[in-house]
Amino acid sequence: MRIKPDYAEAWHGRGVALSNLGRYEGAVKSYDEALKLKPDYAEAWHNRGVALSNLGRNEEALKSDDKAVRIKPDYSEAWHNRGVALSNLGRSEEALKSYDKAVRIKPDYSEAWHGRGVYLSNLGRSEEALKSYDRALKLRTDYAEAWYGRGVALSYLGRIEDAVKSYDKAVRIKSDYVEAWHNRGVALSNLGRYEGAVKSYDEALKLKPDYAEAWHGRGVDLSNLGRYEEALKSDDRALKLRTDYAEAWYGRGVALSNLGRYEGAVKSYDEVLKLKPDDVDASRERVKNKEQIRLRAEKRKEERTHAQETYENTISAEEIRKFVNRHYFEPARAKGKSQVTITSGQIQNDMKLYSRIPLVCNALRSKTMGEYGVISITEKRKAGVLGDDPTNQFNFFFKEAKPDSSREKYASEPPKGKTKEPLGKERTYYEVLGIRKDATKEQIKGIYKKLSLIYHPDQGQHFDVDGERPYREIKEAYETLIDPNKRAEYDRSLRH
Repeated sequence: MRIKPDYAEAWHGRGVALSNLGRYEGAVKSYDEALKLKPDYAEAWHNRGVALSNLGRNEEALKSDDKAVRIKPDYSEAWHNRGVALSNLGRSEEALKSYDKAVRIKPDYSEAWHGRGVYLSNLGRSEEALKSYDRALKLRTDYAEAWYGRGVALSYLGRIEDAVKSYDKAVRIKSDYVEAWHNRGVALSNLGRYEGAVKSYDEALKLKPDYAEAWHGRGVDLSNLGRYEEALKSDDRALKLRTDYAEAWYGRGVALSNLGRYEGAVKSYDEVLKLKPDDVDASRERVKNKEQIRLRAEKRKEERTHAQETYENTISAEEIRKFVNRHYFEPARAKGKSQVTITSGQIQNDMKLYSRIPLVCNALRSKTMGEYGVISITEKRKAGVLGDDPTNQFNFFFKEAKPDSSREKYASEPPKGKTKEPLGKERTYYEVLGIRKDATKEQIKGIYKKLSLIYHPDQGQHFDVDGERPYREIKEAYETLIDPNKRAEYDRSLRH
């Protein structure tokens, strides 16, 4: 060209070379130089159109190919590229006519048959699209894009197994075909072959790590496999790439819901509804998760109440001795009485905890109380109810111990050399806190906080019996079970 600047074919050849190198701007300039010298150069107009299509300048590409087919009406390649430009502009019907023209002129033009198939698919005419792809593949069996398009058409027709086979062909021919790996994953998922689907998505993501649709598809199938933590991470990756990806927000909600993280699930469904206010599925799932939040709150409340009652219903003989002596025996003795009549209602009012009444009564039936020796109990039923139980009237008959009795001095202490007998067997730390042996760290913290509010000496809510002892026991249990090493050692000791 330096020797002969008016050499149109050289400028055209330069444009083709630049285009093959992906340098489309330079190619367009070379084609322009060729066309200045030779305005009726159909090949230069066509190749200029191809370069402009690759630059996304579809209107200009269409004009270039129009020029080419006016100069050379039987130019099948120009009719094909004209179809590409029209398709990119969304003018599918016109695009189809251009592809038809191309294949009429050149029936063995595989690229035109493929292009025709693509835009028949876009028009929803999947059966016709499939026939076009099959024509392309008869001409070129190694045409990866045609195998991929065939898979798409078969998927739309519900022939999923055949679609998988077409995608398999596409990725064998072109192993770095990202879209084929992705669509293969979608097809396998539709067949319920979730493990294979995840592997296909992984292949797509190796090639294109910023492929939001592949991250989301992977998340869906990980959820289908019950691998919810991994599914959540996949949908989070998709949302980093596309914050307006409603389907990924929905998938995230599904994973969180299955992990029991209902509050997070509700927020995810809220995001779906911001993007798609009419999404019925998201609305339904949001309601379900709100209900789960409510039910869990009720369950936790019941567990806290049960834990509290479990602790409160565990009472030692020493507590009973002190309570009975302080509130019933000592006042009676001071007044010179030899008999006391007491009702369960009085016990309830004095101890402030109805749940302790049955245990107090059982203990009084079998234990020696204070300095007064053995107490005989007569139980009589009266009309009226306390909760679901009839009110009981207890008549306690007792006699003074002889002066030489070893119990004569202290009302609340056992005879010398003997230990205070606990009610039943010694409680474990789990029983002290009212929790199961598989309780989590969070559950242990929660029940400790609740029991501290009830039993801490500063709260003043405990009945007037050895006030600090329950809290010391609770604290000791908490400090052991909250520490993983201490808890493991304690559990071992329980087994021996």
